[in-house]
Amino acid sequence: MDSFWSAWSNLSNDPQDAGARSVVSEQAQELTDSFHNISQQVSQLQTGMDSAVKVQVTQINTYANQIKSLNDQITQAQVSGDNPNDLEDDRDSIVDSLSKLVNVQVVQTPNLAFPGQNVTNYKVVIGNPSSATNNVLVNGSAVYALQDPPATNASGFATVTWSDGSNVDLGTNTGTLSADITARDTDLPNFEAQMDTLANGIAQSVDAISQTGQGLQSEAMGLDFFTDGSNPATTSPPDLPTVTAATITFNPDIQADPTLIPTGAVTGTVAAAIASLANGWTGLSTQIAAGDFGTDATGVSLNPVSATSLSDLYSADVAQVGVAVQQATNMNTGAGVLLTNATNQRETVSGVSQDEEMTNLILYQKCYSAAAKMISMMDDMLDTLVNMVSTTT
Repeated sequence: MDSFWSAWSNLSNDPQDAGARSVVSEQAQELTDSFHNISQQVSQLQTGMDSAVKVQVTQINTYANQIKSLNDQITQAQVSGDNPNDLEDDRDSIVDSLSKLVNVQVVQTPNLAFPGQNVTNYKVVIGNPSSATNNVLVNGSAVYALQDPPATNASGFATVTWSDGSNVDLGTNTGTLSADITARDTDLPNFEAQMDTLANGIAQSVDAISQTGQGLQSEAMGLDFFTDGSNPATTSPPDLPTVTAATITFNPDIQADPTLIPTGAVTGTVAAAIASLANGWTGLSTQIAAGDFGTDATGVSLNPVSATSLSDLYSADVAQVGVAVQQATNMNTGAGVLLTNATNQRETVSGVSQDEEMTNLILYQKCYSAAAKMISMMDDMLDTLVNMVSTTT
């Protein structure tokens, strides 16, 4: 953006300079290309996250079926009086993997189908723990699957529902599935809206001024510098365009003939006014008073947002992205610390302590050595007794 405003400033100093006009043309095209690239990248990110949502829905159902199968095997082992430790470890591992995708709660209660026996019922609940919705994924031998393939919303993106179409309350900050949906449906659209506001502000502000100027050949006034690529103007002069980051377009007529760039003829006042948009809108109202161009520019707001200038708006957008990235980084770091602490606490209860196992190995080794010595001593005593008996007889 700085290069774009600088090009206009240089042109205002010498409106008849063909080189300066070419630079304005090049910078205008580069600016619109940048907006298009941002819009395309946002769209690609949304598409990628939508694909990730679909994959995770399938993976959750796969985990649910695996947990159900292990529940059945563990129940059979418990009924038979066997110890299903290995099966329970396998189930815990799957639940760990599931917990990376969604928030998970495990509820174990006595299995009432086997009264008087040490048989448990294993239930897995996903999503928002405070939700009134019953988000049971697995209950013993029953699986309540997510709809797969998922239904789509008005934007064509996948929605996460149960197989009967009812809502799944995933909660917020509760796994990669919820995070991907939030980024896809909230964070990225908000960023895109900011870029749309910036693109729209630039197009309307520049066009409102450019319509009051003339090119080198004193062409009729009212020419738009930017147009809406999705709705090209069919009348001349056109209304001020309502563009987005995806549709802002450098007027192809001006691009083909830079002499059409409106500068205020020889004086360059229009070019100077456009260059001043970088820092504010002060003094521009008289430049865009109503004319006889078929479009009344009176009352057109050159400051459609709260920022004091387009450069301020751009800086604010960049700052917001930076703050969001920093917040996400801090949250990720904090969550990583919590995860490490929770994992360590769990391992102290259910995990294997290498120090404890080494101590046990040393103890077993000493016991084995003592037993070996005892056997050797008993063998010697037996030999002595046999020899004594043989001598007596």
